[in-house]
Amino acid sequence: MESFERARLEAYFAKIATQFAPTNQVTSFLVTHLLPERPGFVRAVAAMSRLRAVLPKPKSITPAAQREVEQTIPVDTLSR
Repeated sequence: MESFERARLEAYFAKIATQFAPTNQVTSFLVTHLLPERPGFVRAVAAMSRLRAVLPKPKSITPAAQREVEQTIPVDTLSR
């Protein structure tokens, strides 16, 4: 993914998180793919809720994306 594409996604998710911010803070766990474009999505979810953990889908994890998310949110193992 090119840096300009990633910046565009980051801006989109930030705009959505700001526009639809809930009045009451909720707590969430996020099950998602951890691909190169996902850290921006994870940050948007964290901006809208108290994100307690990310549970990446086991067959769709990019190590760089996982390391980036782990810097701010706990990443737990999801097993089926």
